[in-house]
Amino acid sequence: MYTFKPIIRDINVESFFLVIDTVRPKGYSFSGEMHDFWELVYVKEGHAIATGDERIYELYPSQLLFHKPLEFHQIKTDDNISAHVIIISFKAFGGLMKKLENKCLTLTPEEAALYEKVSAQMKVSIDLFLSGNRNTEKYKSASTKAAVALEDMLMRFIEKDDASTTNNSPTQQLYSRIISVMSQHCEENLSVDDIAKKCTISTSNMKRIFKMYSDKGVAKSFLSLKIRRACELISAGFTTAEIADRLGFSSTAYFHTVFKREMGISPASYRKSKKL
Repeated sequence: MYTFKPIIRDINVESFFLVIDTVRPKGYSFSGEMHDFWELVYVKEGHAIATGDERIYELYPSQLLFHKPLEFHQIKTDDNISAHVIIISFKAFGGLMKKLENKCLTLTPEEAALYEKVSAQMKVSIDLFLSGNRNTEKYKSASTKAAVALEDMLMRFIEKDDASTTNNSPTQQLYSRIISVMSQHCEENLSVDDIAKKCTISTSNMKRIFKMYSDKGVAKSFLSLKIRRACELISAGFTTAEIADRLGFSSTAYFHTVFKREMGISPASYRKSKKL
């Protein structure tokens, strides 16, 4: 007797976006972004400071940081040391991906070599796609091998213990509290002064803290959090008009414009992508 044993694949890599292997110079600062796919930041040499929503990470050689979808994140270096980073981004789904959220690891030499090998495989696949070979057997083979290798690597990292990466200085704690407050009140129509009052600090002090950890101002960061909430509401089935009203936008048209500027696609296109 033959019985089918269904395979439950709890990690499925759907697509690749980019691979960046570069040295960020001293004093480098990236204002930050938010997108609907995973991004991994690995520091091969040097030191970098990264944020993921309200969390701040001090990243040193061999450390790997996971940014989950719709997490606002940014990276910078201080004025004294550069950072050699290898960044990969991809779309993946499955129940086990939840275990990788907010994860920051210190890799062993073997794991670091594996990460570099997988990122190189991904880059070969991406380069083939961009050079017009997307329908060839060569691209299909390269992308399949890279996806399987990435899935295998992610499985290895799921149960690995997190690294200690933050020093929890008073300013870092304050930045984290500001972001948390903004997240909690993102459905309200608040000014910068209103946010400062809810954080029980002065507006000038709040702006000073933000300059230390973000090139994006308080108002723009608050807007990004609103758009992330909008993505959640779209996925929950709310209409565009309902979301615009709920998040305090002056009109549906203005909400549409802001959403497309922040996410790169319209609310309708995002809704369609969630139904696939």
